[in-house]
Amino acid sequence: MSDVSGFLLSQQKARKPESSEQQESTGGEVPCDVCTGTKLKALKSCLVCLASYCETHLEPHLTMSGLKRHQLMDPVENLEDRMCLKHDKPLELFCRTDQTCVCMLCSVLDHKMHNVVPLKQECEGKKVELQKTEAETLQK
Repeated sequence: MSDVSGFLLSQQKARKPESSEQQESTGGEVPCDVCTGTKLKALKSCLVCLASYCETHLEPHLTMSGLKRHQLMDPVENLEDRMCLKHDKPLELFCRTDQTCVCMLCSVLDHKMHNVVPLKQECEGKKVELQKTEAETLQK
């Protein structure tokens, strides 16, 4: 009987997950904060809950009305670093004047007269600049 159970166990381990996203988290990938035992790869991180979720554990955020309002983003580790220490709000804006990430409250209170843009916009602009610099460097 142990040969049969050993064979079944080896077959289960060899079988790939049904969904390509439902993979075990490996080095460099963000693990699901809810999974117990084997941590699956997180698909999204929630800035409200300060947690990362695999496909299964993300479902309530996609289906429950209260959780649908939560701000989801691509999975990242150390979500606390993405929060404003002063206001406990997500850092979703970039102050070009001070060259720092700010939350909505900071933009209204402390950076009122500054050049503030969405963080995503600034990130895309920096990526383009970096690609141009890289291309120029390769030409030299």
